Amino acid sequence: MKKNELLITLLLLVALLAAVAVGMAIDRAASSTEPGVEPEVVDLLITEICAKNTDIIEDSKGKHSDYIELYNNGEDCNLHGFTLSDGGNTSAPLGDTPFKAGTYLVLFIDKDLTGFSISSAGGETLFLYNRDGSVAAQVTVSPMGENQVMEWQETGYAITDRATPGYPNTEEGYLLMTQGLPDEDPAVVINELLLSNRYALPDKSGTFPDVIELYNRSEEDVYLSGYYLTDNMENRTR
Repeated sequence: MKKNELLITLLLLVALLAAVAVGMAIDRAASSTEPGVEPEVVDLLITEICAKNTDIIEDSKGKHSDYIELYNNGEDCNLHGFTLSDGGNTSAPLGDTPFKAGTYLVLFIDKDLTGFSISSAGGETLFLYNRDGSVAAQVTVSPMGENQVMEWQETGYAITDRATPGYPNTEEGYLLMTQGLPDEDPAVVINELLLSNRYALPDKSGTFPDVIELYNRSEEDVYLSGYYLTDNMENRTR
């Protein structure tokens, strides 16, 4: 074989080996990520836990369920596919749950729905898992009494009687929670009242209840989790 032919053969062999090596590297990279799951970075904090809620806040069914409060310290996200767990064999997947940056979100722990509740005796660890199975947030619960909460403060978690679900764990947040003090510049306002609705606007069942219209005057979406509509400031959740 001539020298030129030998050189060409060697070059082709080197190129073939390089192509095989690149292909194997691509296959390894592709297999390291579960198909259809994109890595997602979230910055969520568990800022309040209540294990014995008797009259602090009601869920959508009017029950005083246990709850945890999350704060989104990162960017807008959706918790669809995230999972709540008590660290055992029980977990509860979350549905479509938009979560705006810089806001609070209250998640109720109803044993009939989630399969577990929060023990007021403490000792258990609650986990919020990301879609990819990584831990997005976790907290080990301390013992607490009736209507007490374990809340995040600047120096760490503390047990207090001053629950603020959906509000900052501050004096201002507590006043907003307990006294219904209005924000200085609220995004949501009551825009219209219809107090004698006889035939103007039926509801889904065909009846004609009184109507309150809300208006979001901001340019951002507002999620009404933790909001209440009441005519009794002494019992806001009745």
